[in-house]
Amino acid sequence: SMATPSNPLVLFLDDLQWADEYSLHLITDLVTDKEIKNFLFISCLRDDEVNNSHPLGAKLYEMEMRSVVVTKIEVTNIKKEEINALISDAFHLSETFAIAVTDIVHQRTNGNIFSITRFLQSLCDEGLLQWSSVSNSWEINIKSIEAELAPDDSVGMLVRKILQLPEKTQLALKLISCVGSSCAESTLLLFLNENVVTNMKVKTTVKRVDEKRSPTNDLFPFLCIAVDEGLLKKEGTIYKFTHDQVQYAAYSLIPEDEKSLWHMQIGRTIWNNVREKDEDTVIFIAVDQMNCGIASIDSDDQRLFLAKLNLRSGGKAMSFSIFSSSASYFGTGIRLLSRDHWDNNYDLSLHLHNYYADAEYCNGNFSQVREVAKTVLEMSTTFHDQLRAHFVLIKTLSAENRLHEAIKTGISVLTHLGYHPPLAFSDKSAIDETFKETKATIESMTDDEFFTLTAMEDSDVLIAMNFMSELLSIAHL
Repeated sequence: SMATPSNPLVLFLDDLQWADEYSLHLITDLVTDKEIKNFLFISCLRDDEVNNSHPLGAKLYEMEMRSVVVTKIEVTNIKKEEINALISDAFHLSETFAIAVTDIVHQRTNGNIFSITRFLQSLCDEGLLQWSSVSNSWEINIKSIEAELAPDDSVGMLVRKILQLPEKTQLALKLISCVGSSCAESTLLLFLNENVVTNMKVKTTVKRVDEKRSPTNDLFPFLCIAVDEGLLKKEGTIYKFTHDQVQYAAYSLIPEDEKSLWHMQIGRTIWNNVREKDEDTVIFIAVDQMNCGIASIDSDDQRLFLAKLNLRSGGKAMSFSIFSSSASYFGTGIRLLSRDHWDNNYDLSLHLHNYYADAEYCNGNFSQVREVAKTVLEMSTTFHDQLRAHFVLIKTLSAENRLHEAIKTGISVLTHLGYHPPLAFSDKSAIDETFKETKATIESMTDDEFFTLTAMEDSDVLIAMNFMSELLSIAHL
């Protein structure tokens, strides 16, 4: 074990409100496992972004319900007196002399420590707070500070700082801000180039999966400037904004009416540049970007292409048990389809709806399951195409404790498949007799005969067995 009484383990994670569901599941399993001892988990999160509907809020509630001791420490903004002490200590000023600066800083930042440090840095950058070698002390021009900085806020300061950087560094920051608070170096190498913006000005088409090209990343060298300026930090192979306000400031530099196109072009560039064998490593980020840019799509072919990618992304999310994300992908895929999609793209429509119903069942959104399943039952052309919808409806009815309806639906499906199970047994001996016959058949076989049996291939029988298995579990309830 990594955690022992002599070597306890402490795990710290920052910005937990941004964690994905898969990570939250893992964290919950770790802290609720009673076999794990000498382990302390610490995290930082923004409680104004986490409510009862947030996945993290639900996990915190689950931890408390499972008797995990959760200690909450609220970190608030610092008080005016503390700001004054900070400024006095940092710039070697008397607290009396520092009070004039403190008043401005407190008014502008409301005591937010990140905003305070950024604000003071901006004063230094603009020469309003500077070291004098003549007086051997810091000199502060209060009137100039009040005149030049009064209209701004902390984001405005960051915007001004970014605009002072080389244009390519600005562009790199804007591109990264579209992706999120952090991005892996391997992903940045796929899209961090000027062509992403250049291509926005010309008519672009969605490339096929096999139309890959070698990426150029002429903006990558300019990231070091952003790191040196404290706007980005590099942790291993991950580049992160030092604060979400930095990301917001960079993102605000993109004109509002162009943001959709930026997202779409970033997603396309990532997807076009990634090698086919590595597609699964970037599919979420590429599709998320393209989904953010749906408003910029101007052709049915592009919508169809993205709908297929959402189907693929949703399937991958399902394999990771990230059901809310998978439902979002499937739902987006459905919304991307044309009005006559059941006629023109039947298979894609069927798959998206069936998977969407499955995902929403896992999310417990049973009303949505019924609505989607109803659509499948109405629009599907064969009974076999209706089977998945029937199956998820049976599971939904069972989850809602509508057991008789679930069994009735299952019996109806089995009847359509050519099986007529009795609704009740008046004599248990019939079951015993069937069991004895099956046992005798198996016992009469040699080991070689048993182990060389081929797997069942009759799809109808396999389907019927799945329904029977589900009905048996319901009957036991």
